Amino acid sequence: MIEVMYVNSNNQSVSFFGDKIKVSEGSFHKRKWNISQDEIKKDPITYSITLTLRGSLEERKNKLNELHDIFEIDLINEKTGRLYFGEYYIECYIQSGDTQVNKILNSRTDNILEVYCPNQSWIKETTFSFFKYDKSVLADDENKTYPYQYSYKYGNNPGSSSLVSDSLSDSNFKLIIYGPSSNPSIMIGNHMYNVNVDLNIGEYLTVDSINREVYITDINGNVSNAFDYRNKDNYLFEKISPGLNNVEWSAGFGFDAIIYDERSEPKWI
Repeated sequence: MIEVMYVNSNNQSVSFFGDKIKVSEGSFHKRKWNISQDEIKKDPITYSITLTLRGSLEERKNKLNELHDIFEIDLINEKTGRLYFGEYYIECYIQSGDTQVNKILNSRTDNILEVYCPNQSWIKETTFSFFKYDKSVLADDENKTYPYQYSYKYGNNPGSSSLVSDSLSDSNFKLIIYGPSSNPSIMIGNHMYNVNVDLNIGEYLTVDSINREVYITDINGNVSNAFDYRNKDNYLFEKISPGLNNVEWSAGFGFDAIIYDERSEPKWI
């Protein structure tokens, strides 16, 4: 069964498919682009879905109260939650709810929700991990493949690898670079990503293309802005091209590359 769930801005979650709750009406597979003489763009979108609750009257009341509180906090805080459909999520607000007796069984309750999405983009995150060169692991000249979740192959030279983006267009990303490292630099495809900072053991640098942020997190979890230390000769937030991208770095540090596949509707599963 496809997982459909909501996670609010306080990281509280509720599944829409459970023992006593399910989505009985509605679909997330609709999309619309607005076309004018000047531009083609996506506007915000609203989905209508119906949750059907069953159980005793007391159980249904408790569930409705839980749903209300989880949805309401995002509107109060003016921070979006996330609606998940399988591997994809979309940033949204549950902007309204209408509770009714189920039309077929009066022992069940329907909660009709309007889901407002400021950006019509369903996102899937794919993480590629690249590891610091370790002579004890790479003891010979043969190519080696490692059985991580997203496996990759070293070439004959450590620091030579690749990643594949299955997006239709250039993708936003997040780079997380782990210390120790000095002035870490990564070539992805034909573009260089470089920040002139020193990272100690236990520290890591984050480059976030969506929010245009660069920051260091130290061993105690303290965050410091590193935006001014970016290499200004190479645009640091250049999106990742679709398809195969060669990756080159010194192999003196490890890093993760998170690629965001954005679609107008989630893939059918």
